[in-house]
Amino acid sequence: MGTGCTLALIAACGPKIERFDVEPLRMCVGESVIVAYAVRGVPQLAVSRRGGPPADTTTYTLTATRRGKVAFASKDVIAFWPDGGTELAFDAQLAGLDSIASAETLSADRWSTSLRLLSASSLSGRAIRVTHGGRTVILPADGSASQGVGGLSVAGPWELRAPILPGETVGDSAHAPPTALSLRIRLCGTGGPTT
Repeated sequence: MGTGCTLALIAACGPKIERFDVEPLRMCVGESVIVAYAVRGVPQLAVSRRGGPPADTTTYTLTATRRGKVAFASKDVIAFWPDGGTELAFDAQLAGLDSIASAETLSADRWSTSLRLLSASSLSGRAIRVTHGGRTVILPADGSASQGVGGLSVAGPWELRAPILPGETVGDSAHAPPTALSLRIRLCGTGGPTT
């Protein structure tokens, strides 16, 4: 019994990162992040940035040192440049025999509520009906951009629906409809939506 207690005491003396929050994890270049943490030990925060337009990544690494031991954690923040775009992929399932659909929510703790859409386009080679932020728009199959979502926050519930295309067969693994629907969204504009 004495050995177990000694081991518990030694483990309690080591460093520990009890909380490490960086918000938001997605934002526009030039916006600020809030970093909050609680550690057992001596904290040190390191920041490294890489990338460039259309988006770059800043890694925040928190280290706690105590009694010669080290604990660490890291978080990546993606910053979008003005008029930069990014791809979103939504898992899709069959919705009857003629279409595929997806319903997902992008969390506000991951996507800054100040991060606004300029436009969206289909990357799936098919028209996609998108319902988001109280609006419904049809994104053309040719990938051209729609400003119908302009001004809406990225965060929140998204519903997507698209037709099954000729040549795709439900139940035929060689010709099955896709299991994801992909969009390109443009963010962080300098002068409003453009195509």
